[in-house]
Amino acid sequence: MTFAFDQPPAVEASGGPSPLAGLSGSPVYSGNALLGIVKEVPQGRNHLRVECVPAGLVFTDPDLLDWFTRRSDNIAPPRLERLRKTHPDDTHYEEEYGEALRAEYRKTKIFGLDELSRNDTEWDLDTAYLSLEARPQSRAGRRASIDSAVPRDYWSLPTPHEEHGSGPQQIEELLGTRPRVLLRGDAGAGKTTLIWWLAAHAAAGTLDDRLAQLNGLVPFVVPLRSLRAQGDGFPSPAQLAGVSRLMIDAAPAGWAGRVLADGRALLLVDGLDEVPQEDREEAHRWLSRLVHRFPLTRCLVTVRPLAVAPDWLGSEGFEELSLLPLHDEGIRAFSAAWHRAARLDDEDVQGIDELERGLLQQFDLNPALRDLARTPLLCAVICALHRLRQGFLPESRWALYRSARQPSAASAAGPRGARHLRAGAAGGTGQRHRRKLGRPLRPPPGTRRPGRAARRVPAHP
Repeated sequence: MTFAFDQPPAVEASGGPSPLAGLSGSPVYSGNALLGIVKEVPQGRNHLRVECVPAGLVFTDPDLLDWFTRRSDNIAPPRLERLRKTHPDDTHYEEEYGEALRAEYRKTKIFGLDELSRNDTEWDLDTAYLSLEARPQSRAGRRASIDSAVPRDYWSLPTPHEEHGSGPQQIEELLGTRPRVLLRGDAGAGKTTLIWWLAAHAAAGTLDDRLAQLNGLVPFVVPLRSLRAQGDGFPSPAQLAGVSRLMIDAAPAGWAGRVLADGRALLLVDGLDEVPQEDREEAHRWLSRLVHRFPLTRCLVTVRPLAVAPDWLGSEGFEELSLLPLHDEGIRAFSAAWHRAARLDDEDVQGIDELERGLLQQFDLNPALRDLARTPLLCAVICALHRLRQGFLPESRWALYRSARQPSAASAAGPRGARHLRAGAAGGTGQRHRRKLGRPLRPPPGTRRPGRAARRVPAHP
């Protein structure tokens, strides 16, 4: 690779060394992208050219890749990008856009629970985030559906056992080798929280090696419920940067299109089930046109389990994953993460410690309570109510369920809209709980409960 200066970099001193002496080994950048490493300065070119080793050769060298795999800090090799068009304002704007994303999605929230204050329904996302499990469908033949314009080596190849499906796996491992995903999950299963977490960390470049290919991508979060509630249509490429209403100025003209064309976009479409049934074919056409126009775009779409037919986006190369309920260890891990986040905003650390131990004891001894906590949303509600009531929970399953699912309650939808959680709205979850309405949530005999003189645990400041 040859790099040419548009003008002499310096005046050559008479009888002195070349003004480019010592440049060998220096990086050559275009914006914030590394193009290559200088290897020599040719003679007789008036110091206007240097020869470089392309970055693609450097970072595909087997010895260097082996060095990355042997590092103890799990740093992944840099992601190679295909640079096409550039704009002088793009780099600065993308930095501000990433900062706005991290500010917008730094907390996870539950909306509409009347009994809980604002401070009791917001938690630090990084601290409270729990890796979920999902089940993939068979992958046989799916990769062939992706547009032929995508280079053969652009996406990570799956392992052989993945081609025929497999059992439950961590969601991060599944998303790492699937460029287009339709993610199904009940209300409160963690779909929106996953979208927010991916957006914030992809923009910051802080995802671990399982999702290393997403680091540095530009996330576009499309909250379909908010868009439809406002009467907006499906966004064009130019509108993608504005649909999340981030606290940031307008993007440079054509910026989103350049990001999409370069394969640097991460499209995160949340809440396909919020689109009215009569408009879902329009949603399908919008997604289809977008991924065909920009085939290098990675895309994650979330939806409730029965909202669209199986393989609804299969012709567009989307693979389906289904989020699974929390198992017993997952409930304990979620409770630990929730209380860890609560300690960040509360000086009474000992009080939070006591509450966490008491709630874990109730989860261990009360199968009915564990059964209700199988989704992150309801598990979070239980943690919040347990803290608010100083260790006490409602006396019956129906009382607790009603607290979490009353008509004014809402799941962790976007910060500008509350999704009602009517009983039975979560793909049958409500029906399952209503069959056991009279079943008590009281701990079994002999279980220690905090007395009424228990020390009050203050709410978040």
